[in-house]
Amino acid sequence: MKKKFLLTLACLSLACQSLSADCYDSYCDNDCFGFDSVLTFDVGGGYRRDELKWKTFPSYDPGRQIEERWQNVGIGIIEANAQFLACEHFLLKVDFDYGWFTKSGSQKYFADGGIQENINYKSTPKGNVYDLSGGLGYQFNFDCTRISFAPLAGYSYHQQRFKSRVYTNVFLPASEKILAHNDYKFRWSGPWVGFALAYQASCELQLFVDYYYHWARFRGTVKEHFAFSLGGLPSHLRSNRAYGNEFRCGGIYTFCDFWYVGVEFDYKQFCGNKGKSIVENIDAVSALRSLDWKSSTLTLNIGYEF
Repeated sequence: MKKKFLLTLACLSLACQSLSADCYDSYCDNDCFGFDSVLTFDVGGGYRRDELKWKTFPSYDPGRQIEERWQNVGIGIIEANAQFLACEHFLLKVDFDYGWFTKSGSQKYFADGGIQENINYKSTPKGNVYDLSGGLGYQFNFDCTRISFAPLAGYSYHQQRFKSRVYTNVFLPASEKILAHNDYKFRWSGPWVGFALAYQASCELQLFVDYYYHWARFRGTVKEHFAFSLGGLPSHLRSNRAYGNEFRCGGIYTFCDFWYVGVEFDYKQFCGNKGKSIVENIDAVSALRSLDWKSSTLTLNIGYEF
């Protein structure tokens, strides 16, 4: 009985080794599917579209609510990305981009204080944005299925700056212009966790999907000076309980030795469910509500693998 048991184990062991060898011969014995220690760096550009809105109920002006929206804001983007894989498993990713506003998009300013005090302005904003993110993780390599999976954790910082100088009142003829000197600066920062999943479809083509969940702190500085008013004091918007989801997908194609091109789509949605608005030099703290930022970016990159 003992001999039969040992003979069965030996047969199972030989069968497993045979299957493993078949898998290795089919997929793994090919340098193009290897996971060595490599450094990649790429630069590129593309187009981004942003939407941002917030609403507050000023405690210094009871009965009024103020809502501001930036819709369909078109942004030209340039970016630089680096990724370092050490000892086949330890992964470091750093991403940076900068953008400037095109002529598309609008800012809408609503101040509702009743039928007699309803204000509705519209403007085409200018400005710029930039984003910086870095993360560390451990990459699991499944050579026979050409897949890698890396849990990641990191930190990110995102900033939008808006400037609006000329407004129109939707209740007046379009020729009626309202001059202003309004500046806005919004910042989102905090840690994130997520994963990076890649599939080596062929020696030349790699497909990838990334997802990050952000714990964010929101800070905003609002300086509004409409021509018909005496000028307002700067106010500060704050939310320590913001959060966000980020999704990326795309592909990389190696076309000449270590040179490659890539296309990537990135979508972000950040929200803040509680916050406050503070006016400088006035003992007035107002509730900040409906804080929401959405961003969609499509980029084309060229890079090199060292």
